[in-house]
Amino acid sequence: MSLRSIEKFCYFRKIWIVGYKPFWLKNVEYIHTSQKIGSKWKNSCLNWKTACECKDISDNFILMNDDFIAIRPIYDWEDSLNVCLGYISDE
Repeated sequence: MSLRSIEKFCYFRKIWIVGYKPFWLKNVEYIHTSQKIGSKWKNSCLNWKTACECKDISDNFILMNDDFIAIRPIYDWEDSLNVCLGYISDE
């Protein structure tokens, strides 16, 4: 559902998949990583590290996984990001 929602609602210059890529997914950049190294957490950390080390992926990128679903059109990520507006300790 996450990838399908991105296809329907999000307008990007480039989408990267790091880790596992479903066979039906087309028109994306892809970096394979082994998904059999251990737990989901270890796999996620490896994918994150791999993305950060790739020179072709911009320094400013949106990290998503299968828990993210777009529910409306997103044209500009700057308008749609959840950003930290302060900390509880600042109250």
